[in-house]
Amino acid sequence: PHLASRGIYNALPHLCTDGDLRRHSPTHVLSTPEWRGVAAQAAARLPPVHLYAGELDQSVPAATSEAFARALRGAGAQQVSMAIGKGVRHAEPVVEDPLTGGDLQIELMLPTLPEEVGKKIKTLKPPYPQ
Repeated sequence: PHLASRGIYNALPHLCTDGDLRRHSPTHVLSTPEWRGVAAQAAARLPPVHLYAGELDQSVPAATSEAFARALRGAGAQQVSMAIGKGVRHAEPVVEDPLTGGDLQIELMLPTLPEEVGKKIKTLKPPYPQ
């Protein structure tokens, strides 16, 4: 419904999800009988989950990510956190920021990694020309 409300061509869901966008929604998956049957065991095995959404993301609104965070917690996930980037659009962390020399994805992940991993990552050369 969200994509259609934005006028996104209806073929996109067919290309990405065999025409069934809802069935492939992680929030929906958490509500299925298959998941509910194994939820406690699966949730116990989940690593910490950190969700990040852009405040200006019109492809996947931040409210969608917030709903997924609530669904994860409701399904038994123990460590779920959520951050919303002020002024950030959908493609910025993945496409736009790296192309301009930034690396927002790494900046977001570093605080969630063990300290020794973060130190090692900081010593690596950037994947783009300086």
